[in-house]
Amino acid sequence: MVFQDFSSPIRLHNDQQKLVSLRDKMKQKKIDGWLISRTDEFQGEYLAPYAERLAWLTGFTGSAGQGAVSYDKAAIFIDGRYTTQVKDQIDLELFEDHHMSASPLHEWIIAHFEDGSQVGYDHAIWTKAQIDRLTTQLKGTGILLKAMDDLIDEIWEDQPSRPVNFAFLHDISHAGLSAEEKITQVQEKMKELGADLHYICECDALCWLLNIRGSDIAHNPIVQAHAIIPQNDKVILMIDKEKLPDVVRQALEKIVDIQPFDAFKTSPKGTYFSMLEGLFLDYNSILLDPMVTSQLVYNLFSQTDSEMHIIEKPSPITLMKAIKNKVEIAGHKKAQNYDASAMTAFLDWFDLEVPKGQLTEISTAKKLENFREETGALKEISFDTISGFAANGAIIHYRVTEATDKTIQGDGLYLVDSGGQYDCGTTDITRTIVVGTPSLEQIKAYTLVLKGHIALAQAIFPKGTTGAQLDVLARMALWQHGLDFDHGTGHGIGSYLNVHEGPQSISKRASIALEPGMLLSNEPGYYKPGAYGIRLENILLVVEKHIEGAERDMLGFETTSFVRFDKRLIDENLLIQDELDWLDSYHAKC
Repeated sequence: MVFQDFSSPIRLHNDQQKLVSLRDKMKQKKIDGWLISRTDEFQGEYLAPYAERLAWLTGFTGSAGQGAVSYDKAAIFIDGRYTTQVKDQIDLELFEDHHMSASPLHEWIIAHFEDGSQVGYDHAIWTKAQIDRLTTQLKGTGILLKAMDDLIDEIWEDQPSRPVNFAFLHDISHAGLSAEEKITQVQEKMKELGADLHYICECDALCWLLNIRGSDIAHNPIVQAHAIIPQNDKVILMIDKEKLPDVVRQALEKIVDIQPFDAFKTSPKGTYFSMLEGLFLDYNSILLDPMVTSQLVYNLFSQTDSEMHIIEKPSPITLMKAIKNKVEIAGHKKAQNYDASAMTAFLDWFDLEVPKGQLTEISTAKKLENFREETGALKEISFDTISGFAANGAIIHYRVTEATDKTIQGDGLYLVDSGGQYDCGTTDITRTIVVGTPSLEQIKAYTLVLKGHIALAQAIFPKGTTGAQLDVLARMALWQHGLDFDHGTGHGIGSYLNVHEGPQSISKRASIALEPGMLLSNEPGYYKPGAYGIRLENILLVVEKHIEGAERDMLGFETTSFVRFDKRLIDENLLIQDELDWLDSYHAKC
């Protein structure tokens, strides 16, 4: 079985006609512009096909981005991971491409709309925090933002339906805590915050809370649903009932009140308005995280005849989910053992086969999936495998297709970033492998990336330290040679959930203090456009460090991934003795 689709994106009609249709719809709605955010009503990074609105309009398939359309211009805004990819995917005669940090959305809006202009947005997707920020940035311009249902949904004739796949139970032997225990803990946190209700839209949070999993999104074992947690009653689960087999429904009915799903795009007098009116009679306050709560949902709770006090705070579930319990940690390590076995077999196979000159990026990615399947434990891959040779490896989030597939031959670097979903945990690992003879430049760059990787893996830091404070460790060796990389150094990782998980991260902007039990990736890199890419990724577990004489509580990392690095790309003369000792110890453990 192959979990990844390598077919080229099908463009059923040209982007010019899509823009014409969108602008016709804008005229009908009497607005001057339209904004697009690449997410869905669950604030997901990974989307079902029906929600790929930005990709449908522009052709850009990256995991983050925004778009803006006026009557005579259109633009797309991406981050540093996609500066190369976006130019290959969009029609540059139709869409301007902008780096969202250097040329942000609000500046484009101000430059392209006049006083009195109305710019529409999908209020079921754009969050309260995003709209508040944009409103502040547009203050004094006379440009108004208008909340609406999505216009692209109205012109996308062959838009896929929302997925309705079976949910299944995630056993306590993997979860570590029952759903009842988790709900009680969340309700205790709500009480501390003075919240009678708590609304949840993020699917991984809901799946973690209720110990359920699903397959609504490729490679992410989640169920698409919303929920409201009352302070002293059953959780209200809003879900398509077709997703619940009898065994799952019977288990859930003990702890939840199952209601039909609604994407909050129906008339305000529909099912959920009636349900909310009932909640308003019994409860006085609700906890909403403005970073993930859509403007539509926020308005549903605030624009009623009843007075509902809204508490704008992060969901306690986010941090609770991020700090893995002992069972989840043990399961993660078990998953890493499966993965190390598969990856090691793959590297051995690759070294034997690549000299024959027959391997391609696709055939190699398929073979890696086979090695993971041979563990007997694989449920899915955790994301589309990034299998990039030579120049394709320099595209940070490269997705190989039949149209881009390269033969892996000659001299160059092969970058493979992949992971697996096991019922005990989720994995993510990247290795860069030499093909043929490496250049001195490639060896130097690889070694500098490795130095940053080792520096982060060895870090010891006081409790309360954030990812932003550690990010420099992974970049320092590169900086000293005038090099850098345009992505974060590390992301959180789920427990048989999303491979990207917050709130913890390691990046220039990471503001969350790291705590024992958190899992993060350690993945510095270097990318030379048109030539090669290098990334070296392991997973780290945050642990307590007991240091004799320490005046503060100290933390550090335990590396949980054990797959060898390519010694042919390491210049040991660039490594100090401490780094060499770490590398020797690591390879001994591998």
